[in-house]
Amino acid sequence: MSPIFRRRLLAGVGTVAVLASASGCRERAGNAGDGSAGGQAAASAGAAGANDAASGASDATSGGGAPASAGAAGAADSEHAGSGGDGCRSGQTRCLGQLGYERCTPDGVWGASESCGGYSENGTSSYCGTIDDGSGPWAACIDPACWWWLESGTALSDERAGVCVGPDKLRPCVGGFLTEPVACDGRCRPVSELDGRAIGYCDPGCAEGERECLGGALYRECVAGRWSSQAQTCADGEPCQPLSSGPRSDIKCGGACEAGTSRCSLDGASVEHCTDAKQWEGGAPCMLGRCVASAAQAQCQTECAPDERACAYDGASSERVCNRRGLWDEPTACEAGSTCRIGSAVAQGCLKCVGPSVPGGNVWGVADSHCADGVAECTEGNDYAAGTPCPQGQSCSELARGAATLAYCK
Repeated sequence: MSPIFRRRLLAGVGTVAVLASASGCRERAGNAGDGSAGGQAAASAGAAGANDAASGASDATSGGGAPASAGAAGAADSEHAGSGGDGCRSGQTRCLGQLGYERCTPDGVWGASESCGGYSENGTSSYCGTIDDGSGPWAACIDPACWWWLESGTALSDERAGVCVGPDKLRPCVGGFLTEPVACDGRCRPVSELDGRAIGYCDPGCAEGERECLGGALYRECVAGRWSSQAQTCADGEPCQPLSSGPRSDIKCGGACEAGTSRCSLDGASVEHCTDAKQWEGGAPCMLGRCVASAAQAQCQTECAPDERACAYDGASSERVCNRRGLWDEPTACEAGSTCRIGSAVAQGCLKCVGPSVPGGNVWGVADSHCADGVAECTEGNDYAAGTPCPQGQSCSELARGAATLAYCK
């Protein structure tokens, strides 16, 4: 998933009640209570985290601020999440940056830094998070996906946020650890990717029994939190009319339209309005975007910002460009020697390499370089310069992460 699509999905998460205001490890922690589990051996810390479903976040949506990425969220390496002075109580734990923790010794002093490496089930490093189960905050090494949600300000106790397993199931985070897959009420909506997993939440897109007009005599119904993919037809082919009363989306078959409602034209290029005389009246074509209908109203909506780029993945052979109407054009093949590149910020489109002028750089956050008669750096013009030979006795070594490469002499 490209960062462009991630950003758009993240903005949509703001409507979901599971999300709460981001607060971060160091802001939530305070002093951990006695007997906390974060600094024990892997088995004890994992068991304690799995047995304590925690929230530790205030109620608010993430629409006001998109969830931070795993590379940006959390306490800085120089800060101690949960620190409250030099003294401590035996058994206390606190986060030491994002990837480690420390435990208070029986002598009442903080012990040596310990790594959260090895706690994650998929072999990547775990993160230190601060959990509050009601008895006070404590630090523990938790699954990276649950840490991502926790740092985004999400209450993990409601079990609606976690990792998507296909479109229908979710592995919810409970107390900082992923549980077995459960069926979603609606769809599992991914919002980001971390360690090759789709971070997402269960999103009931509609209420059971709701109905929505599609055009002509056709409509659709909501079943188990999602709109059915099978269209229904009004009896005798009567036109479907959207109803405007009540909070639920509903329709009627036949009769005049309801004044004040609107719908998309059959070609989706304009919005039609129901007049006070209860007759449909065509409107001007959408100057930006296309017509999108929801319940009793329709409006012109864009898909993207003009000249925005999208890549299927970092290094894809084609790019999509947003046109002046705010709609995605069909994929266009990249020129020879270039690929569609995704940096640490957004998709950049077709480039020969990511140079220092590209905002955010490559996936490492820096410019590309590779081995070519020594170390060749990507220039401001996003093309490789001639290689600089390595010192005598050294050779060029190259690291690769997707299409991004870094080279150095050793």
